[in-house]
Amino acid sequence: LDISFDNTGECLAIAMVDGVIEVWDIKTMKPIYTLKGHTGSVLKVKWSLNDRNTLVSYSNDKTIRIWHPHSIPSNRNADKKILPNDITDIDWQKISNQGGILGCMDNKGTLRMFDSTKNYDLISTRNSMGNKLTFGYNNLITLNGYEMNLFDVNKQERIKRIKSKYSNDALIENVCLSYESCLN
Repeated sequence: LDISFDNTGECLAIAMVDGVIEVWDIKTMKPIYTLKGHTGSVLKVKWSLNDRNTLVSYSNDKTIRIWHPHSIPSNRNADKKILPNDITDIDWQKISNQGGILGCMDNKGTLRMFDSTKNYDLISTRNSMGNKLTFGYNNLITLNGYEMNLFDVNKQERIKRIKSKYSNDALIENVCLSYESCLN
């Protein structure tokens, strides 16, 4: 259902309908790890930009799992976050050092952020934010179809809500913050 390359381009994570994630070695084009734990279809996988050994996934079982697939087999189990609603998107904060924030959206428009430096403790919950998100360095944008929300990650607050001037005629489907973003 989804694929994601790690930050070296050498490993590919593949989300499967049966709740399994396969990690493939690109050089040999063979699976090297099978990650099991989800009880529903895995809908998205995303490697951390900062840590080649950290992969996040979400499933229709209402869980987010944080995997460390390159660890020894006894440590390959995932940290699990159980959420009350269906997850619609996940993303990592785009920072250049270790750590960072993991964000997720659910089908009720709730944004949740977890701190990777503190065992993925929940650090923020905001309602009415949308169902998609993308991170920059210090900001993130959430989408709900007709509006975007600009959010300051450091201050944990919404900076601005931008509504489409075309109302019901034009859905906002995608947005991205560049690494050289001028948003402050």
